[in-house]
Amino acid sequence: MLQITAANINIRESGSDQLQEEGFIQLTMEEASALCNTLSRFVTKEAMRRQSLLIEQLKQLKNMEKTVFNEVAKLDPEMLEIPLTAVDFVAKFCPKVRG
Repeated sequence: MLQITAANINIRESGSDQLQEEGFIQLTMEEASALCNTLSRFVTKEAMRRQSLLIEQLKQLKNMEKTVFNEVAKLDPEMLEIPLTAVDFVAKFCPKVRG
């Protein structure tokens, strides 16, 4: 015989407005074994489902990364050059420190 006991559950943890009562269930070893097997199958299926969702999200992110890279690569090279006036402006306010 196996007994599973539940204590009072905090309202914030349970997600409901009602405080749940203490209680317990008693299971035979066969029932406990079946419950463990069912839970194990559920956890395995849920992990596989979440893994496939994460793999799909990674594929989407890779595609987005390629798209951004290609868009930047297609830009006019002059847009990526630093104008001389900007360099002069920064040099005035951030002079090199001589050691």
